[in-house]
Amino acid sequence: VRITSVRLQNIVPPAGRVQDAFEDVNRAIQDMNRKINEGRKAFNEQIPKARGDADRMIQTAEGYAARRVNTALGDVARYNAVLREYRRQPRLTRVRLYNELMEGLFAGQDKPNVIDSNFSNLLPLLNLNSASQGGQ
Repeated sequence: VRITSVRLQNIVPPAGRVQDAFEDVNRAIQDMNRKINEGRKAFNEQIPKARGDADRMIQTAEGYAARRVNTALGDVARYNAVLREYRRQPRLTRVRLYNELMEGLFAGQDKPNVIDSNFSNLLPLLNLNSASQGGQ
């Protein structure tokens, strides 16, 4: 004789302490299964999100690193180009760099005021007659 399956239906334990213990065990099993399902649900919600956030942060960091490296390489290439020109024509390169610096400083101004060391005061720089001539 071989038993292939056993199926229990409507198990009713005897009343009293046995029934209370049986119900406690059933509640514990149900609580355990509920906790397992809640844990799996939380895992399925949070872990993929955390992995996605981590991947996004890594890609952002790699992009930032690539930008910094490329900017540094560009700065080095510009510096080397200026250095080559400086070695060929130092005076001309100094004047050109100075002029480029001044253009950058005065780029946003309508009328830049330049103070010459030969002037004894600021009045020669300011055209005070232009306001009075405009009215005449």
